[in-house]
Amino acid sequence: MNFALIASKKDSVGVNCAELLINEFGFKESKKEFDSNPVFVKENFSLYSINELQVYPEIFDSLKEDVLVFLSRHSAKSGKPSLTVHAVGNWGKAEVGGKDFTLIKTSGSLIKNYFLDLQKRKEEFSLKEHEVSLESTHHGPYTIKPTVFLELGSNETHWNNLDGAKALCETVMNASKVNEKQKAVIGFGGTHYCSEFNKLLERTDYCTTHIAPLYALENLNSDLIQQAIQKSIEKVELAVLDWKGLRNYKEKVVELLKENKIEFERINKII
Repeated sequence: MNFALIASKKDSVGVNCAELLINEFGFKESKKEFDSNPVFVKENFSLYSINELQVYPEIFDSLKEDVLVFLSRHSAKSGKPSLTVHAVGNWGKAEVGGKDFTLIKTSGSLIKNYFLDLQKRKEEFSLKEHEVSLESTHHGPYTIKPTVFLELGSNETHWNNLDGAKALCETVMNASKVNEKQKAVIGFGGTHYCSEFNKLLERTDYCTTHIAPLYALENLNSDLIQQAIQKSIEKVELAVLDWKGLRNYKEKVVELLKENKIEFERINKII
C-alpha cells in the first residue's frame, strides 16, 4: 500500500516534518510537482507540500497513493501538549473545511497503529507532558481518498518542538500499515478526546474508525451512521457506546442503531 504524506507550508508542524523527512529520513526529490511544489519520495511514501492549510483544499483526489496522511498542528484552548490521531469529516455543518454532514473514508487499523506507536515515541523523545489521544472525527478536507490526521499540539511552543515533529515522523514511517481484516468499530459518545476509546485501543483487539462525540449527537441520523459504516477500509463489525458519555442521547442513538440493524455494545462491557 502506498501513502501520501501531506504537509502545509502554512503550518509549522508540517514544515518541520517535511524538512525532517527530507534531511533525516532520506526522502529524495522526484521529477513530479504538486501544488507547484516538488514531490519527494521514499519507498512506498510520497511527500507533498501544499500552499494552503490542510483542512480546506479539495485537490487530493488526483493523487495515486492509496491513503492520505496529514502531518498537522493541533490547536486547543487548554494549551496542553499533545500527540493526536483522528479520522476526518463533519457530523454537522462544515465549519473548518470539508462538506456538511459528510464523513471521509478512513482506516481504523492505521489509526490504531499510529495511536499505539505515538505512545512509544512519547517515551523515546521524552515528551512526558504530551498526552497521546484519539480525537473524534472532525474537520476537512473533503476527498474520496482514505484519510488520517496525525497532529502535534496544542500551541505555538509545541508546534515548534522538533522532538514532537520527529515523533510524528517516526510514527508515520514505522506504523503505516493497514490491516483490512482488523476488527473495526464505530464509536458514539464521550468527549472530543475519546478517553474511553483510547482504552479500547489499548486493551482490546478492536480498532476505531469514525467516532461521534456527545456534542455531535444532535445531528446524528441514519445517513451519517451508514456513512460511518461504509467509509472504512476495514469492515465495521460493531457500534461501541460510551454509555455515560451519551447523556440525554442514549435513546436516540440506540433507536438509530436498531433501525439500521447495527449491533452495538456499551464500552464498559468490552474493556
